Amino acid sequence: MLRCPFCKKKNQSESHKCKHCGKDLNTNEAKELMYKAKKQDVWLIISIVGVFAMIFNPYIGFLIFVTGIWLHPRNNEPFFKNRFKEYQNYKLRIILSILLFIFSVWLNHHQEQQRFIKNYPMPKIYVLSSQDNQGENKQYLLELSASDYLEVRVNNNLLNEENGKFKLKIDLNDPKTKLQIIAKNEHKTTKKEIVISRNETEKETAERLAMEEEEKIRKEKVEKARLAEIEKQKEIEKQTLMADLDFIETDIENYQIVYGGKYDSIVGILLAIDELKRWRDYISKARQSEFPEVQKLGEQIGRNISSLQVREFPKMRKAYGKIANTELWRHDVDVKVFGTANGTIELVGYHFTLNANIEDSHKEIREMLALLRFDKANYRWIEGGDGGVYTLESKKDSEI
Repeated sequence: MLRCPFCKKKNQSESHKCKHCGKDLNTNEAKELMYKAKKQDVWLIISIVGVFAMIFNPYIGFLIFVTGIWLHPRNNEPFFKNRFKEYQNYKLRIILSILLFIFSVWLNHHQEQQRFIKNYPMPKIYVLSSQDNQGENKQYLLELSASDYLEVRVNNNLLNEENGKFKLKIDLNDPKTKLQIIAKNEHKTTKKEIVISRNETEKETAERLAMEEEEKIRKEKVEKARLAEIEKQKEIEKQTLMADLDFIETDIENYQIVYGGKYDSIVGILLAIDELKRWRDYISKARQSEFPEVQKLGEQIGRNISSLQVREFPKMRKAYGKIANTELWRHDVDVKVFGTANGTIELVGYHFTLNANIEDSHKEIREMLALLRFDKANYRWIEGGDGGVYTLESKKDSEI
């Protein structure tokens, strides 16, 4: 296959003109572009192979890269043909080759060094003295040996070897004394930690018990302060919620003054519904409160809200029906609200002769009908005629 250098699409190998873009593939420009594309592909392969080769064997990687530098063709002739003719920038090629060789030597040395360090033996530590409880002894003679090491330290003290062993007298100032043993060689380090214990003296026992008692008292004080802060925050939360409930109780008493005369617009109805929802949210918080007095006040105000909703929702539904009837009059649609507690809304007009119009209209007002807690919505093309009837799963007016 022959790839067009202009549109990058494939053609037959013997093609003289691209079947996709119509460009001539035999021009010098086309050949030059195809050669550059081939050159880039070759260099990409050489680069990928060379990088992987450098990882495993730097010298093989060097040979691959140098091959790419010196044996790449300079014209459209077959690969490697006349490769020693008419080279340009040969000085740069020489410099690149030298730098690659230096890098290969350094990389090979680095890899050899890493392999040597990896295989270099780890120092080993052997504790020869007993690590059991020392009883009443306040001094411990540490004896140990090591292999493959240059130096050995215990708690940062350099030890000298005597007859193949290291010895060090340790003062057991505490009932449990930690000893850190470190053995090093040229390339690796081994650490080992042991604990030497002895019996407590009467004075140490008394001091330990006193410290434990002091720590116990401190923790009790911290816990007491934490619990006091929690109780303080709870009391603040309680007082805040009680104050909010008192405000709601006052708002309920003034409901008719604030909202009673505002059912003459959709905005007024929505404002009243939002206020009722805000009150219900506070009642929900009061019911979940851990304070009995808050729960009791919440239940009392909740009953007042429930009674208010039973009285006001039918009024809002009736007012909504009148507003909708006025708005839809110019579309030849009559709206009326009737039934128990004004729970049914009916829209009548020729617009509802099509089921699609019924469905679209119901989708448009369904959310508002749910907010007003309608039970049923009827859509008829003529009063008493056929149409669509939707039963709404709305909450009851009394439901908080």
